[in-house]
Amino acid sequence: MYAIVQNPDVYSSQPWLALFEHDFWGFPLESEKSHKSYRPLTTLTFRWQMMHTNGTELSAVSTRMHQVNVALHALNSGLSVFLFRSLGLSVSESSFASLLFACHPVHVEAVASLVGRAELLAALMTICSIILWNIPLLWPLSFILAACALFCKETAALVALPMISSFQLMDWMCSKAYSEWKLLTALKTVLPLMLLSLLLTLRLLLHGGLQAGWFSLQQFSLQTVSNVGSSRKTQMGQQG
Repeated sequence: MYAIVQNPDVYSSQPWLALFEHDFWGFPLESEKSHKSYRPLTTLTFRWQMMHTNGTELSAVSTRMHQVNVALHALNSGLSVFLFRSLGLSVSESSFASLLFACHPVHVEAVASLVGRAELLAALMTICSIILWNIPLLWPLSFILAACALFCKETAALVALPMISSFQLMDWMCSKAYSEWKLLTALKTVLPLMLLSLLLTLRLLLHGGLQAGWFSLQQFSLQTVSNVGSSRKTQMGQQG
């Protein structure tokens, strides 16, 4: 909830572009308080929703945000049918897999927690990216959605672009034209990895380079403990 309730990017009237200069918790990326989680598109959805709930009680706002999470999960579950179909499964197999995807308990935290919207949005972008990758005239749009997934949740860097590159390579290896390495095949295999490298490099530079400790788990842990301690002190002060 800290990323929403106490995030100035969600409540303030500062420029929208400021979202791309702050981390998921609203701290400037160059700040020592920032642990470098960069999810501007997720924060953007929170801010957009808060703009349309002015004057509404906090409990009602929370309910609406939960409803958006549920809707996103329902959308992901529905789109997963087309995803499984694009991977070669039959209609019945795809429907069963989609139902299993919708009901699997592993998704409970992402749907029930408001900040879990990051996972839901990243999943949405990833699923759409893979679906479009298998459509001849629309596959270039897959790059845009895969890039957007990375700006919803960091873990998307290990899913969308690597997967579509792997699928393209496996499709070529299993095809009858295995001996032919066409230019389009090469581009569709290499371009996703090149884009991923570019995005990760830009992200690293945005965070100040390697010296900024982008991969520093210790920095993340210390900041998390500090935030929890501050929250407990605030609660104790209110109770007193």
